[in-house]
Amino acid sequence: MANVVIMPQIGLNETSNLISTWNVEVGEEVKIGDILFSIETDKSSMEVESEFEGILLKKLYEEGDACDVLTPVGIIGQKGEDIKNIIFEEKSVNENEMQQEDTVTENTQKSVTLVQTNRDGVSRISPRAKNLGSKKGLNLEYAVGTGPEGRIIERDIYSLLENGPVMTKAAGLEAGDVDASLINATGLGGKILTKDIGNTVQQETSVNKDEYKVVKLTNIRKLIAKNMMQSLQSTAQLTLSASFDATSIMEYRKIIKSSTDNFSLANITLNDMVMYAISRTVNNFENLNAHMINEEEIKIFTNVHLGFACDTDKGLMVPTIFNSNNMTLNEISQTSKELATACQKGNIDPSKLQNATFTVSNLGNFGIENFTPVLNPPQTGILGVGSIEYRVKKVGSEFVEYPAMMISLTFDHRAIDGAPAARFIQELKNNLENFYLLLAK
Repeated sequence: MANVVIMPQIGLNETSNLISTWNVEVGEEVKIGDILFSIETDKSSMEVESEFEGILLKKLYEEGDACDVLTPVGIIGQKGEDIKNIIFEEKSVNENEMQQEDTVTENTQKSVTLVQTNRDGVSRISPRAKNLGSKKGLNLEYAVGTGPEGRIIERDIYSLLENGPVMTKAAGLEAGDVDASLINATGLGGKILTKDIGNTVQQETSVNKDEYKVVKLTNIRKLIAKNMMQSLQSTAQLTLSASFDATSIMEYRKIIKSSTDNFSLANITLNDMVMYAISRTVNNFENLNAHMINEEEIKIFTNVHLGFACDTDKGLMVPTIFNSNNMTLNEISQTSKELATACQKGNIDPSKLQNATFTVSNLGNFGIENFTPVLNPPQTGILGVGSIEYRVKKVGSEFVEYPAMMISLTFDHRAIDGAPAARFIQELKNNLENFYLLLAK
C-alpha cells in the first residue's frame, strides 16, 4: 500500500516550509533513512529522511514551493501501484475546506465574488482574503496565490500588504489599469494617494535584460528583512559607542594559544572573552537582560541567555548560549563554536535560535571599526564589537600606544535610560581591561 510523505513541523511556531531541493526523482527507489528532500524554515534548513521504502510515485510540490506543515508532499509505494484514490482523497479534502470557507463567508457577505483576475490570468480567491484585501485598500492583481491550485488566501494578502503596492480606495478607482509598481507613492507608509496617479516612474529602456538578474529571496532573507524593519519601527533605539584598552585580553589570548595543548582548552578568541565579560556584567543592569513585553511590562531574566550573530551562506542566524553566566570561559568558547558550526551546516535545532536575552554582534574580523547594531526584539540590548585600532594615550608624562577595541551598545530607550546604559559600558570596559581580575571573581 502506498504511503503519503508529510511535511514535518520543525518548531512549534512553524506554519510552512519551503522545499529547496528534491534528492529523489519520481520513479527512483527510496529506502528508509534516505534523504528525500531538503527544506528551509524561517530560521534554518534541514534534510528530511524517508520513513518508508519503495518507489517515489509522485511529488505533490516542486522545488521552490512553500508547503504548509503536516501537509502531504509526496507518495511512496510500489512500482505501478495505483495512487489515484490517494490523490483524489487529498484533492477532495482541499475542495471541502474551500467550500466550507466559502459557505461561512457567503452567509455573512453575499456580495463577495470567488474569481479575481491577476497578471498571470484568473485565480481563485477566498472570500476572507478578498474581504481583507478590500479593507486594506490593496490591488489584488498583485497578489500571488499560494493556496491549492494557485488560490489566493489570507496569508497572500498579508504578504502583499508587506511587500506590494497599497492604494487608498479613491486612488484605486482612479488608477484603472495603471501599473501600481510604477507609481511614485507619497502617502504614509508608502501608500499611493490620488495625487500620485500619473506620477509614474520613468523606466530605463536602454538597459538590456542581460545586464542584471532578479533573484528570489530565501525564507531566511525574508525573515531577516521583516525582523529588521519591525525592530526599527517598533522600538526606541539609541546607540552609545566607546573603546577600551584591549591589552589585557590580547595578552591572555597569547597565554591561551601557548597553553592549549597542555590544558585541553578550546581555541578561545577575543570575541569569546567579550561574551564572557558580558555574561558577568549585564545582570548588574537588569533592564538590559530583559524582554520588552509591551508598553507596560518588561520581563527581567535571572540568567543570561546570550545570543551571538553568526554569518552563514543562507544569511544571518543568532544562536543562543543558554545560562552563559554560569559557564566558564572555556565552556562559552566551546558552545559558541558548536552552535556556529551547526548554523553553517544548516542543521541547527530551531529551539537554539530563540529566547536570547542579550545579543552580541562582532564585525571586527571584517575590519569594521564601529557600527550601529540593530535590536532583536523583544530584547532590550545588543552589543556591537568592532576591530582593534592602535591609538595613543597619555600615561604619566609619556604618550603610550595601545590597542583600542570599539564597542557599541544599542538599547531600547523605553526600557532603560542613557545614564545606566553608559554605566553598563563603563563596567564592561573595566572588566575587559582587567580581565584577569574578572576571571578570579
